[in-house]
Amino acid sequence: MKSQYIKLLKKQINKLDDEAFDLEAWKTSAITVLHRIFGETDPRAKQIENLKIDYSSWALRDSSSKYKPVETAKLKGKEIMNTAIDEIEI
Repeated sequence: MKSQYIKLLKKQINKLDDEAFDLEAWKTSAITVLHRIFGETDPRAKQIENLKIDYSSWALRDSSSKYKPVETAKLKGKEIMNTAIDEIEI
């Protein structure tokens, strides 16, 4: 069962690299997976729910900025899912 859960989580991580990535759609499926594996009260699901692409940042207005809102959301999502994998492996 552990290996199946890990496969499911890795599949969610791989979706972050899809060319047609949609954050809201990904969040829905990621939360569903986390709830199925860890239960409805898993704090990672709330963290995923709170992910957003912040286009209002001042960093976007600075042409020399390295801030990339979509990439930032993806990175956070990836880290959250990796912690879930780590927990299962331990």
